[in-house]
Amino acid sequence: MQRFRRPALILGLFAVLTNTACYAYQPAAGTPRPGNGVRLQLTAAGTTELATHLGPNVQEITGRLNDVLPSGVLVVAPEWVKTSNGVSQPWSGEGSVNVPRDFVRSLDERAFSRRKTTLASVALAGGLIAIAVIALKAGGSHGSGGPDGGTPTR
Repeated sequence: MQRFRRPALILGLFAVLTNTACYAYQPAAGTPRPGNGVRLQLTAAGTTELATHLGPNVQEITGRLNDVLPSGVLVVAPEWVKTSNGVSQPWSGEGSVNVPRDFVRSLDERAFSRRKTTLASVALAGGLIAIAVIALKAGGSHGSGGPDGGTPTR
C-alpha cells in the first residue's frame, strides 16, 4: 500500500493544478454576465462606503456576479475579500452585496485560459507518463519466480 501513496499524491497534485490552471481573471470587456466569477478592485470611497457590508479596509472582492441592476449596480456574492494590508480571507458574511459602479476601480472576469490549460495538460501528461514508468520499473524489479524466488513451477 505504501508504494502507491507517492504516485497518488503526485496525481492528486496534478489534478489540482489542472483544475485551477484552466481559468484566470482577465479585464472584463463590457459588463460581465450574471453567473460569472468576478474580481472587483474597489476605490477608496468604495472601501469606506462598503465597510459595513464587507468589513473594514476591504479593497478587493472575489466572487460570483448575481445580477447587474439597470442603475449599473453590481450584485455580487463575495467568496473572498482582500484587505489593504494584502491579506486575503474567505468572506464571512451572507448573501450578496450591491456594489455601485462608481465604487469599482477595476473589474476582472474569470475566463477560460487556453495557454494555462495547455501547460497544465502537458504537465499532467508528463506526470502520468513518469508515474507509469516508475510503476513498470518497480513491478519488474520484484521478479516473477516461484514462491522461493527460483524458477517457477508448472
